[in-house]
Amino acid sequence: MKKVLLVDDELEILEILETLILSEVDCEITKCNSGNKAIQELQEANQYDIILSDYNMPDGNGADLFEYNVTNMNLPFIFISGGYLEDYKDVKNFYDHNELNFFINKPVDFELLINQLEKVFSNDKSSGAFIRDEKTDLKKYSQIRFSFLKNYDISNYEVYMKLSDNNFVKVKNIGDESFEDLERYEKKVEDKYYLKQEDMNLFLQDALKEHIYNVSRAPANISEIEILGSSLEIMHDSLKALGMTELQMSLAVKTVESCIKTINSDKTLKNIFKSFLKSKGYFVSHSITSCFLSYLLAKELEIDNETTMAKLCMASLMHDLTLADSELCKIYDLSTNEFIDLKNDQKKVIETHAFECSEMCSKLDIIAGDVVTMIKDHHEWPNGGGFPRGVDSNSLFALSQLFITVLHLSDHLFKNGHGADSILSFKARMRIIGIDEERTPKIYRALNNIFDKASS
Repeated sequence: MKKVLLVDDELEILEILETLILSEVDCEITKCNSGNKAIQELQEANQYDIILSDYNMPDGNGADLFEYNVTNMNLPFIFISGGYLEDYKDVKNFYDHNELNFFINKPVDFELLINQLEKVFSNDKSSGAFIRDEKTDLKKYSQIRFSFLKNYDISNYEVYMKLSDNNFVKVKNIGDESFEDLERYEKKVEDKYYLKQEDMNLFLQDALKEHIYNVSRAPANISEIEILGSSLEIMHDSLKALGMTELQMSLAVKTVESCIKTINSDKTLKNIFKSFLKSKGYFVSHSITSCFLSYLLAKELEIDNETTMAKLCMASLMHDLTLADSELCKIYDLSTNEFIDLKNDQKKVIETHAFECSEMCSKLDIIAGDVVTMIKDHHEWPNGGGFPRGVDSNSLFALSQLFITVLHLSDHLFKNGHGADSILSFKARMRIIGIDEERTPKIYRALNNIFDKASS
């Protein structure tokens, strides 16, 4: 039986991908939540046939795992990521090492993933991989674990148990919301039930949507902690001028609420965040506006899925939490008089806060690895003129580049408004920091599309 190594730092994504693959392919799946754990697994059990991995993860990213794979066994490798392969400069010659290597963007195209797995497995004629045979009734059904199934609404689906390869019996009808019968047979079926094949993709899409909804359905009370009020009103006209609709703002608010709830679930973060919110003014307006601008730019780039938006929103809310002074948040260029005229201890705070905040977040289980990376990178410039590391676009992954762009635009709108002259001067700022056709082509084009729509 084929063995698949599945790697992602988000448990829910691991569960959904595992369910999808097992519904179509008879294989054994091992899950890991970091690159280093996957490398350790390969060292201890070097019997895998393919690796599916996210790129940005804490404790060893996808590039580390890919490099280990190339050096040691060179298995077919599928990246499943919210970024772009060309932005991952530490992934060298990806397609050259193995002709079966493949890249899939999140949100995952389920059919594309299964087709690629079929291509990999059918390439080895002696592998024994079992892609469901169309001549058997098994082709009509897709396997799903009950431990996964019971976490979601299955009222719109029939559920079956397998008696033999060609004999399936229905144990739940459409409209039945109870799990009672399924629980009764659970031990007998060894955690495995079946949906009709045509229902499986629909169910997984619904499950993914339900997961996102469940995360956000108990929102923080925004009016109580006063973050939107006057702070968002300051930027509301600017957001509308850039083409953001009221519906989009509403969706972004829901993401903000969800992130605030997550932050407040951690006692240490909750106290820091409360102090942050009391400052109001630029401190809060900049962070909240960045959440909304992230939505606008991500939508233009067609990566505005719930997972990516939650990460961008969390980074927007968290990136300046270790700065005690709202005025220090306004400094983006260490060559300006605003920075030069500061006291030495204030300069040090600015120069180190990206590291300090990312270090703090890296120790928290509630913060995804992508968020930690964005916070660490948020004062870098695509042309290498930023700080604290002075790295350029070759070392910045896609979401970091988007996030940096959003922070600069949010800062600019706060200080200059949203008129035609302001947009023109921001285009000059883009050139200064390296947001251009050469270094960040996709973001550059998307941003100009937004500006063009806003001026038309």
